[in-house]
Amino acid sequence: MHGVETTYNQIITARYTEATKKELGREDILTIPSNIETHSKEWGYVFFPESFTHIDTLIIFVHGGIRVPTGFEHLISTNTLASAETLATTIQLNVDLGSALLASTLLSQLNHQNSTAIAWYDYARVVGDANRVRAIDQLPAKPYKGESPWSEAGQNISARKAILKKTVLPFFSDMLLLVKKYKPALIVSPHTYDQTSGGTTTAGVSDLVAPGNERPAGMIFQKNTSRAPNADFTLLPAAHIDQIQSYLSEALKTLSTFKDKTVEVGIDYPYVIPLLFPLWLKMAEDAHHLMFEVRKDAFVAISDADLDQLVDFIYRSQKELLPHF
Repeated sequence: MHGVETTYNQIITARYTEATKKELGREDILTIPSNIETHSKEWGYVFFPESFTHIDTLIIFVHGGIRVPTGFEHLISTNTLASAETLATTIQLNVDLGSALLASTLLSQLNHQNSTAIAWYDYARVVGDANRVRAIDQLPAKPYKGESPWSEAGQNISARKAILKKTVLPFFSDMLLLVKKYKPALIVSPHTYDQTSGGTTTAGVSDLVAPGNERPAGMIFQKNTSRAPNADFTLLPAAHIDQIQSYLSEALKTLSTFKDKTVEVGIDYPYVIPLLFPLWLKMAEDAHHLMFEVRKDAFVAISDADLDQLVDFIYRSQKELLPHF
C-alpha cells in the first residue's frame, strides 16, 4: 500500500459493506438509479428528477458518506493494512447508519416527486463534521468515536485547513448556489444517532437525555438555544411542530424493527455546530428546515416497506409545510 486514495477507500468500502450487511441485514451503500439526473461533484452528488420545472424541496444528507480525500497522506499512515483498517473502523463508528438506505429509497422514488432535489455529501463524517479548526467551545473534546487523524489536536492547523478547503467549503459553496438558483421553500436534513446519549454538547446546553440512557426513537430539532450571536432562530413554524412530530411518531411505530418497543419522538435543541449550515443557507434563501434524526437501531433488519414509511414521513411533512410558505 502506498497511501493512494483508491486503495484505502477500497478497504473502507469493503469493511463498511461487510459490517453493515452483518449489522443491518443489507449493505448501507448508496444506490443511484440510472433514470434520474445526476450531477457529480468532488464532495459527492446532487440528484434531480428526470423531468422537473422547479425545486421546492431540497433534501441534504451530510453524514452518510464513507469516502476520504486524497492528497493528504502526510496526515495519515496508510502504508499498512492495520492503519487503513483503523481508519475504516473509525468511519464506521461515526457514520449516520442507515442514511444510504434512506437516500437510496428516496432516489428510487425521485421521478415521482418532480419538485424535489437530493444532495449527498460523500466524504466521511470524520473528514467533514469532525475536522474542525475552531469551535472548541461548541462541541465535545472528541466529537467522534475511535481514532481520526484529521481531528487530533496535535495535527498541523494549516494542513487541516487545506482538507476543509477541499472537502467542506466547496460543498457549502455549491449548496449556497443551489438554494439561490432554485429557491426551495423547504430544506430537509435527515440524520441518525446512537441508541444511547453522548452527554453534554455546547457549554450551557445539554442533551435532553442523560448520558447512558436510551434516546427517543426519533427527534425533531427545532431551535438553537445557544448564546452565539444571531444563532437563536426557529427551524420551522411553531404551529406545525406538533403535527410533524406526530407524523414521525406514526412512521416509527409502523416499523417492524420497533415492533413491541416504546416509540417516543422528542423535540431537541441542538448545539451551535449542527445549525451553522442551515443558518448559512437561511441567510442565502429564506427556506424553512426540517432537521430530524432516527435512532440507528431502526435500521436493523429493516424492510423495504419500513424504508417507504420513513420516506413517507418526509413527504407527509412536505405536504404539511409547503402550502404555508
